[in-house]
Amino acid sequence: MDDPIPNVSVGVASLTENTTAAVPPVLDADNLIKVFTHFLTFDVADGAASAETITYLEQDEANRLLQGIDHSDELKLVRDRLLLGLMTIEGTRTVELYRCNLADIKRLGKEVGLKLDGKRRVRTIPLTPELAKLLDIYLTLRRAAGFDSTLTDPLFISFGHQCSGERLSRRGMRYLVDHYLNEVDLKHQPGRKISAHSLRHTAGTLAVQNGVGLRQVQELLGHADLRTTAIYTHVGDKWKNNPGLKLGVSVLKPEETGE
Repeated sequence: MDDPIPNVSVGVASLTENTTAAVPPVLDADNLIKVFTHFLTFDVADGAASAETITYLEQDEANRLLQGIDHSDELKLVRDRLLLGLMTIEGTRTVELYRCNLADIKRLGKEVGLKLDGKRRVRTIPLTPELAKLLDIYLTLRRAAGFDSTLTDPLFISFGHQCSGERLSRRGMRYLVDHYLNEVDLKHQPGRKISAHSLRHTAGTLAVQNGVGLRQVQELLGHADLRTTAIYTHVGDKWKNNPGLKLGVSVLKPEETGE
């Protein structure tokens, strides 16, 4: 999600070393500002999602998704609740959960964390008390079912007939997310399609909307650049700050507004 800013020094060096190179036309002030602005905003505009394109769940929808999974003590269902809970509340990527082993569970007194190997960095995220409790339930049920529990074993395992006990694939994780989204009718809606990565955007968006600081959200999501995290501050701004709301002009009759 965090593509690096392009190295423009290479082009400058090649021009200075080759004195016979054609000199580009001099940019006027307006075009120079446009080029400079594009350079400064490359990471957000070109290398990451924008507030215009990301999809996420509202708070009530996120609750609907997580509460829609059967809350029985069946091992597979507890695994699914933990998996979707981590993605929706902690904003974890599928690749991070795919790489996660039992050795990556970190405990500090009563606090529980999870070490994640992300795109270009390793970080440890703190688990909420509910997720920590669900993790312990999952591990207990898993041991009782006879699955290996050495430190090098994967955290999330498959329960299919042919691959039971093996590392749950990223494709398998995305399938589970889509399955539960469809179960609660949240996968496809007019103008919006929710995916596994949308759950990561859900965590970032809801955190910012509920007053969490950008630095804390950046650390949680593992963004290399704070500008990427700042996208979540703009989600919903266009509607909340729509100048049309200030005009005092109505297209509905009083009886149609329901007020």
